[in-house]
Order: sequence, then C-alpha cells, then structure tokens
Amino acid sequence: MGIVNDVLIIDTLKLGSSLLHGKGIWVVRKIVFGAGDECKKILPHIKGRISFVVDNNEDKWGTDILGTEIKSPEEINEDDEIYIATSPRYVHEIVDMLSIRGLHNIKMARSLEKGIYKAQNNDVCTFKNKYYGKSCVIIGTGSSLRVCDLERIKKAGLYTFASNKIFKIFVETTWRPDFYCVTDSKFISQYFNEICDMEAREIFINNVPELPWCMNPHLFSLEFDGYISKDRKFVPVFSEDASKFVNEGMTVTYAMLQLAYYMGFKEMYLLGIDFSYEDMTGMDYEKNDHFCKDYIKKGEIVNPPDLRTNLLAYQEAERFSRAHGFRIYNATRGGKLEVFERVDFDKLMENFTENQGYV
Repeated sequence: MGIVNDVLIIDTLKLGSSLLHGKGIWVVRKIVFGAGDECKKILPHIKGRISFVVDNNEDKWGTDILGTEIKSPEEINEDDEIYIATSPRYVHEIVDMLSIRGLHNIKMARSLEKGIYKAQNNDVCTFKNKYYGKSCVIIGTGSSLRVCDLERIKKAGLYTFASNKIFKIFVETTWRPDFYCVTDSKFISQYFNEICDMEAREIFINNVPELPWCMNPHLFSLEFDGYISKDRKFVPVFSEDASKFVNEGMTVTYAMLQLAYYMGFKEMYLLGIDFSYEDMTGMDYEKNDHFCKDYIKKGEIVNPPDLRTNLLAYQEAERFSRAHGFRIYNATRGGKLEVFERVDFDKLMENFTENQGYV
C-alpha cells in the first residue's frame, strides 16, 4: 500500500480495479490467465494473492479451479496485472490477444511466487561443474547429421549430448553419447523400453511420476518459466540451476544447453540442429526432417515444431552464455539456425584432434 499523486494504491484481491466511490482509492488486481495444468501446479502457492482466473474456454466460465473462480477474459480491466499460466505453445497467442486490447501489464504466473521451484535434486547436484572448462558437442537429429561426423567426434575424444531417437543411428556407428536427454513426456511414454536400453554414460530424463523405472536415470524437473520482453515476446528463461529445474523452450536442445552449462562446459558446439522442417504438423511421415526416413512412425503421438518459441529460447541461450562466460557455436552443416556464431565442423575436428581446440 502507498500514496502516489494523492491516490492510495491498494494491492487487494476481490475489489474491482477502479476508482472506488470517488474516494481516491485505486485497486490493483492480480489475475491468472489459463485454467489448465500449469495453473493447477502453481495455484496452491499463489491463490491467496490473486483475484480470479480467466480462460478462453467459455465452458469453464462460472466454474472454479481449486476453489478459485474462472471468468471470461473480457473481465480483465486495463489496470489489472495479468499473469500467464499455460503451455509455452499458447503464450504468444495470449500476449498478442491481450496487446490488441491495449492490455500490457503481462507477466508469467511463476513470477508471483519464486519459492515454488522444487528443492534441489541431490542426484543432479553431483554434476555441478564436474566438467568445468571442457568442451562438448550437442547433437541434434536433423537430416544434416552424418555418421562419419559422429565417428570423428569419437576420435577427437569430445564429450557429447544427444536426445530422443538418436539410438536409431547406433546400427551404423560405434559412437555413443556421454549424456542422453529426453524432455517430452509423450516420447518417454511411447519409447520407454528403448530409453531403458539406451547406450549412454548418463541418462537425464524429465520426471514423469506415473512411469516406473527399469533403470536409474537422473531425473530432472522440466518447468515452465519465462518473461515477457519489451517487444511483447515470451522468452523462456535459461535455468541457472539444473538441479532445481530445466526450463522448457519447446526443444530438447535448450534443455541440453542448460544441463551442459550446469556441468561446467565452457564451449558447446551444435551439430545436426537444422532448425528447419518440411512438415510443421509433426504428422507427415513422408517428410525427411531427420537423419533417417523412418524417424517418425505412423500412429506416433508427436508435438509439432514450434520454431517461434525455439528461436526465442536460442536467443536467450546466446544472451545468457555471453553474460556468464561460456560460448555456444553452431557447427551444423547447413541448416537455418543463425543465432550462434558459425564454425566449420571439419576445421573444428582437425583442431580438436590435434588437441588445440577451435581457433
């Protein structure tokens, strides 16, 4: 509470955000946008600080979520504080919709209560700065990925991160990743057996509580957090502590970058990150967007690419890396990712093979 220009400012819950009865009392309401799973996760931690929840689904209007009323977005006033709690896939759409209405006081719901992050995972903590100052290659599954390049990486002795269906290339190479990472719960459910049989030194998987484990992977919490930039874009934050959470950027590559930073790697080289898709639905099995033609099988449940969020995540990774003393380079052959400084893969391998590092 405070007084600004003879107007009393009150941070309250149930009163409307308007000048009350001409008495100079101005009420600021906090409203959560989104009545889905993300809202359910954080609502118990913040429900005493918000007025109500809004959602685009009119079937939810007049009902409640965990005891908090759900209303139409039309109930939002110009002076309300709006906190988005939804999947990253829908944040841009919501921000655009609110901005058109002249509503610009927008933040992420997690900013209401920073204390909701999970406690440190002691298992993941053992990797803190374990590889300090070393270099690694983060390998994607794009169509540019070559088996011969993986063999050269193995010969050079570089640490590698890989993800998802990289195991499909194992029949063609003796290379195996040091660190294997999966974030998509749908993928984990469908390829549980393959993950259990995965040949990798360490396996890092998003914690999916309903699944039993036939091995002992390093489980991490995949969280959803970000901020709205000055130009009204949702930016996924880069997690500084992977033992607490790894942030979602709608691409497993973003998770691997955060894990690599936590482990202390100073130089990270991307390979096979094409950032280009013929098929933007994830349902066209004839498109060749990966290193093998049968990468996606019929009937498989997949999330379509979200290049808009991916790009913002990569831009945040580049900003964060320069501010925190490590570098990310793109050694991919071709592709359309231009956020990171490009390096020539062949020269990179020559220099590492000679123990010189990239010059």
